[in-house]
Amino acid sequence: MSDVFEENPRFYSKNAIAVWTIILSPLLGCILFAYNLKAVGRGKLALLFVLAGIAWTVVIKKLTGSIFSNPLLQLMISNLLGSVLLTFLFWKILLGDNTEYKSRPVWKPVLIFTGICVLLLSINYFGLLRQ
Repeated sequence: MSDVFEENPRFYSKNAIAVWTIILSPLLGCILFAYNLKAVGRGKLALLFVLAGIAWTVVIKKLTGSIFSNPLLQLMISNLLGSVLLTFLFWKILLGDNTEYKSRPVWKPVLIFTGICVLLLSINYFGLLRQ
């Protein structure tokens, strides 16, 4: 694959994906990465990455749950490993390390993702209080 596109695509940066994957979730990192794949015409892989982000969250939770009892440690291990895989392995293979791109602001998807998470956690929390 050529590392140079006719027009520089608009990407969520490698650093933004790494940081927000560590802070929030590998699922968010996969969503951001999927947008980058769509920008270079690899949209068929985008859905696969989103589904992989969901599967990653479930599988790693189960694997780390049998080793570590601390949920925060489980979350950090999942997020760190997800970040490394997305930004080093998959970025290099699918987008290329030398790809020139225009950076896209990441705040909108981060705020939407955070809002959805807060809403779901609130529904879960307040639903459990009523029981």
